[in-house]
Amino acid sequence: MAKNYEFHFQEGFAGETVTVAVDGQTRVSFKARTRLQTGLARIESLQLDPGQTVAIAVPELALHQTYRVAEGDRWITINLVGGALVVRPAQASPGYL
Repeated sequence: MAKNYEFHFQEGFAGETVTVAVDGQTRVSFKARTRLQTGLARIESLQLDPGQTVAIAVPELALHQTYRVAEGDRWITINLVGGALVVRPAQASPGYL
């Protein structure tokens, strides 16, 4: 059964295009720019079935990462660190000021 997953694009984004695809179909494409005051670029909510794989790409930087959502996930953070996408689940809702 599908449930809502929040993808939090956080640190390191400076206006690059980000695409988010599920099962080979692009669900969303946007320009990500981290707000220095909050550490947040964007939050995307997706309805997914546990076990589905999400592909996140930053074509301008030739970066691509996949993440398979689990039943216990709810929040997934994405950071651009040292020229790589770091995707990991969060135990609690990330907070921003």
